[in-house]
Amino acid sequence: MLDIILKLYSFISQIWASLSQEQKDSICQAFVDLMDKAFREFFKANAGAAQ
Repeated sequence: MLDIILKLYSFISQIWASLSQEQKDSICQAFVDLMDKAFREFFKANAGAAQ
């Protein structure tokens, strides 16, 4: 199982290393935008839950 995880990590690392800096920046920005939207919706939906 650990071997499969390490091979997957290695594969993703090779793909990431082959990308240009512009492509990496674009992917990172898309991920940040996605997480920002998800967190905002989550906290909007649960705004009164802590009280």
